[in-house]
Parts: sequence; structure tokens; C-alpha cells
Amino acid sequence: HLLIFKDIGKLELHVKDTDTHTEHVIVGKLSRDKAAELFRINSDKRWTVSEFLKFIRTVKYYFAEPSEQAALIESLQKWNAKIETVIKEHNDQSGNSLAMLEKKVGDVSLKRTFKLNIPIYQGFDKQTFSVEIGLDPKNTAVELYLISDELFELEAKFRESLIDKAISEFDSWAFSKIQVS
Repeated sequence: HLLIFKDIGKLELHVKDTDTHTEHVIVGKLSRDKAAELFRINSDKRWTVSEFLKFIRTVKYYFAEPSEQAALIESLQKWNAKIETVIKEHNDQSGNSLAMLEKKVGDVSLKRTFKLNIPIYQGFDKQTFSVEIGLDPKNTAVELYLISDELFELEAKFRESLIDKAISEFDSWAFSKIQVS
């Protein structure tokens, strides 16, 4: 039988599964490409501006347009942002209270979007997608993170089409297919 895990891009083919002594399991799984892992897009990874600048200098090959990498480096070398912190506290001595910390980031002079051209999964063609730089203000600095709605959508669609294609390869085989996820 074939177990299908569409949400994680994995297939398990169980051969001779009725005999515990001769059962074999063949697993096929999509793995993210190392280039995609380098950027840590849509993850919890936070970069200081200097760390991100150092990283971006080494990955020119993965940019859809090399000029975008140069523009991003220039932008990171001389950028500024206005961060406003508002603290509100209220207490009416009747048990009603409010404590609020609000941070506003504005007037950012940083190139915030760029395009990458990298393979999403190991062994497959490169895909081009947009990436946005997010800002996470801290007490004395701003940390950067990378986010891409396009990559999220591409991963899901590409994974689904690859799994469907792999499943269709088994159509001529006589065994049961079990959809797990």
C-alpha cells in the first residue's frame, strides 16, 4: 500500500506489508533546497542590520537581478527609521487599570522588497518570487526578518503538483492508496 502525506510532501510505499519479517518501506520526501534554507524566509530568524548586510553580500547569485542585490546593500549601508514608543498607564483605584506599550515605526528609508531566483525543493528548477523585509523594533535597535507570501503559496502548489505527479506514476500498480493528510 501507499501512504500519501500531501501536507509535508512525503510518500511511503509499503511492500509485503502482510508479513512482518519481509516488509519493506520505501520513503520519498521533498526537501527544501539548501539555497532556500539559507535565507530563512517565513521563519522566526531575526537579523541585526550588520548581520543581514554581511549575509546579503555573499548571496548575489540567488538574486533575480544582480542590480537588486547592489541596491539592497547600498540601502542597508545608509538607512534610518523613526521609532516612536508610547507608554500608557491608567488606574482609577476601583480595580480598573490599563497598561499599554505601543511602538510605531515610520519614515523607513530602506529598500524593503527584492526578488530571489532559487529552487524551492532539492532537484527542481529555480523559481522567482518576491521577498519583503520586516522590521522588529527593539529597545536600542531594529532587527530584520524575511517574509514572502509568494514563496508560501509556491511551496504549497508545487508540493501538491509534485505529489500528484508521483502518485499518478503508481496508477498501473495494483495496491491500495491511503491519503493520510
